[in-house]
Amino acid sequence: PMIIEYLSLKSDLDKYNYINNVVCRFIVNSGDGSCAKFFLNQFSKLCYRHTKYKAFYEFYSKVKDMM
Repeated sequence: PMIIEYLSLKSDLDKYNYINNVVCRFIVNSGDGSCAKFFLNQFSKLCYRHTKYKAFYEFYSKVKDMM
């Protein structure tokens, strides 16, 4: 359900905020590795496009043990 909701978002800012605020907490609490891989890939694209490298590193440091 989170992937479908993510894909329905239109702007990069909405996608960035959704991953940063909602998805990160869910992944950390649930330990879902497959979900972590998908959103890590998407978040890396968003962060690269908008030069948010620190945000990507913080997200990666939280989910790297789940993969």
